[in-house]
Amino acid sequence: MIGECGEAVAACQPGGPGPPEVLDDALPRDIAMLERGVRLYSLYQHASRFDGPTIEYATKAMRADAEIRTATTLPPRMIIVDRRTALLTHRSSDASAVIVQEPSIVSYLYEVFSRAWEGASLFTTAKAPDQTETWNGTQHLLLQLLGDGLTVAAISKRLGIAERTCQGYRTGLFNDLGVSDRFQAGVVAHARGLVDPARVTASPRKSNRRT
Repeated sequence: MIGECGEAVAACQPGGPGPPEVLDDALPRDIAMLERGVRLYSLYQHASRFDGPTIEYATKAMRADAEIRTATTLPPRMIIVDRRTALLTHRSSDASAVIVQEPSIVSYLYEVFSRAWEGASLFTTAKAPDQTETWNGTQHLLLQLLGDGLTVAAISKRLGIAERTCQGYRTGLFNDLGVSDRFQAGVVAHARGLVDPARVTASPRKSNRRT
């Protein structure tokens, strides 16, 4: 289906760097598609900027005129073909896809992708990319997620990075703020205006009240 598209493919790929074998398989297909004049827009998470196989894939794909951007977090995985068909990950298996062709739903998904695209940064293929921009975005989101009560495991999944890396980020953040726990971090962050005071920090919970 993707190989037969005629206009454009918009792909949102959260979860950090993709497996090398998946990238190797996708590259010739994507280049052949680009050579046919099909536009390719791909979104990855910032963590992918520092992954060798992803950099190699992006370098070759961008030479063929693919457009690739990254963001700290992304919407769920989706591929939108010619703005008429969307492929979504099946909830029971990452290896299975759900095909959506209802126009209103596809239009909504494309709007979700477009908003993420507008807020994303151009993928850099430099061998030693500057981490300042990506760290600032990650640091801000890390503060928000810690305030929401998320665990390191949950945050690492959201950011597309390893738990060990996320733990290091949290330690570095606490050191930067001069604090030792998430409560102190929240107090200092609010005092410095680093987080939105209007943000609801409590995670939604199911009500126990009977109706």
